[in-house]
Amino acid sequence: MLRRRPPHRNFTGFVGTRCRLGIAQYAAAVSAMNRQYHIARSNIVTIQAVVTNWAVIVDGGGPQGEQPGTATVTYTGSIEYPAGSFCQMTWNGSTSVAVLAGHTAISDSIKVSIPNGQKFYSRIFLTGAGCVYTAGGSADSAYFVDTAGGDAMNFPSATDQTMGGTVTDVGSNSSVGPAALVGLTSRPSIGIIGDSRNFGVGDTPNTAGGDTGESARSIGPLLNYVNWGVPGDWCANFVSGTNSALRRTLLGLYASHICNNYGGDDLSGGNTAATTIANITTCLGLPGIAGKPVFWNTIEQASSSTDSWATTTNQTTSLNPARLLVNAFIRGCPPPMAGYNDPCLATEYQYASAGDSTGIWSAPGYTTDGLHPTQAGYVAIANGGCINVNLFHV
Repeated sequence: MLRRRPPHRNFTGFVGTRCRLGIAQYAAAVSAMNRQYHIARSNIVTIQAVVTNWAVIVDGGGPQGEQPGTATVTYTGSIEYPAGSFCQMTWNGSTSVAVLAGHTAISDSIKVSIPNGQKFYSRIFLTGAGCVYTAGGSADSAYFVDTAGGDAMNFPSATDQTMGGTVTDVGSNSSVGPAALVGLTSRPSIGIIGDSRNFGVGDTPNTAGGDTGESARSIGPLLNYVNWGVPGDWCANFVSGTNSALRRTLLGLYASHICNNYGGDDLSGGNTAATTIANITTCLGLPGIAGKPVFWNTIEQASSSTDSWATTTNQTTSLNPARLLVNAFIRGCPPPMAGYNDPCLATEYQYASAGDSTGIWSAPGYTTDGLHPTQAGYVAIANGGCINVNLFHV
C-alpha cells in the first residue's frame, strides 16, 4: 500500500526539474558562471536553491562516495523568470555565501509566481581555489547540457552574471548548477538516485523538457524531480562506509518518493546477488528514504558483442544469473519497497516472450557498449511506459 500525504496539503519539496549533484572536482583557482533551465511541474510560489561543496566521486578503482571540496567556495545566484527578469538569491540576507568544504547551503526563500509547465532558469556563480561540478562529455558519454534550450556554463575565468547578461557556454558539457530547488508544493517530489543509467550515460536531450536518463525521461514531463544518479556508483557504497550517502539522504528528506536503480554496478564490481539484495534492503531503511514510497528499477542486461551490438546473435550475456536473482527480488516488492519499474521491457531481447532470461540487448541501436542504452534505448523506456509515473501519488 502506498504511503500517502493528506491530499492538497503543501509541503517543502523539490520544485522544477534537471537538478544534479557534483560528481567531479576542479582542483585549481576557478570562477564559474552557470545558467540552467528547469521546468515547473507545479505552480511554484516559493523557491530556494541548494548549493553544495561536496561531490560524489567515482574513479576507475571504484566508488569513493561523498567527498568534500578542496577549498571554501563562494556562491551567488538568482532565479530568472521570465527570461531576462531576475530574483536575487540571498543567504541569511546576504547576496553571497561562503560554503566550507563538505558543507551544503540553502538559500533564503524567494517569493515567485511560476505557473505549472513554465520554463525558468537558475543562475549560479561561484569562485574559489577549487570547486565541485557535474561532469559530462567524453569521460561519461552523458550529454545532459542542453545549450539549445538555454543552458550555458562559462569557466574557469568567468564574471558574475547572476543578475543579467548573456552567459557564454564554453562547450564543456559541465554544470555548477544547484543540487536541488525546493519550495512549497502539493505535488509529488521525486528523488532519483542510482547509477549511470539513471544519470543518463549514452543519452542526449531531445525533448522540450531536456530530461535525460532511465527514470527522468519519464518523470520529468509530469513531475518535479532531482536526478542524483552517479556513474559507477554502487548500492554497497551508498549504504555503508566512511563516505557513504549521509549528505544525500539528508537532502532526500525533501522527496515525497524515491526512484532508485542501484544494483548493476554492484554486480559488475564483483558483489554477489545475495550481497546486493542485502544492500538494497539496507537502503530502504536509511534516514531520508525510510517511511516514504520507494520504487526500484530492475537491472538491465549486460553483454559483449563481436559486431558492436548490431545483432542479437553475436552477443554474449554476462552476469545474467546474478542479475536474474536480484531482479526477482525487486519484482517481489519486499516491504517496505512500494513497487518496481521495469526498463528491461523496452531494451532486452525477447523479454516479452521469454521473460527476463536472455541477458541480450535488443538490436540494432539500443546500446553501443553493452552496459548502457543509447538515446534510442532511453526513449524506448519512456515511450513504453516502463517507468510508471502513475504510481507516484501524494
